[in-house]
Amino acid sequence: MDHKKNLLIIDDEIEVLNTLKRVFYEEYNVHVTQNAKEAFEIMEKFNIKVILCDQQMPDMKGTEFFIIVKDMYPSVIRILFTGYSDLSDAIKSINEGQIFRYLAKPWNLFELKSSVKEAFEKNALICENANMVETLKNTNIILRDKVRMRTAELQVKNVELERINNDKSRILGIVAHDLRSPI
Repeated sequence: MDHKKNLLIIDDEIEVLNTLKRVFYEEYNVHVTQNAKEAFEIMEKFNIKVILCDQQMPDMKGTEFFIIVKDMYPSVIRILFTGYSDLSDAIKSINEGQIFRYLAKPWNLFELKSSVKEAFEKNALICENANMVETLKNTNIILRDKVRMRTAELQVKNVELERINNDKSRILGIVAHDLRSPI
């Protein structure tokens, strides 16, 4: 069974895709495409954890793609890289697409590999946090049910103790009466 994590790379240049596939294939399952439509199909088939996407694509900009991905797959970590450096696109990617990193082409290989590694680490933390929150919710439900059960049991015991206490008081009243006025 393959335990590699899934990395999706989107770029309109096939040479860039081939280069990045060679850079990351040993550590990750690398899925590549040249357009957003295929990217969404890949995301449907595979549990993609990190996306490395160029800003310039034939069918939509990387920024627009990430805005959609953020809503559909919020735990997927998004890295935008581009040779086309438009400050407004970078700002929109950061603010609306909530990207993890913005890298310029030509990239520094160490920085690129480090960014992808950190992105997978962040994804793992997000998933671990989500699992812990779910476990906490389930534990709270179990505890709430136990408290309700115990409360109901205590209410039944309390009613029984009140009945026993009343019986005891009644018997003590009879005994006290009999001791004060013997036949």
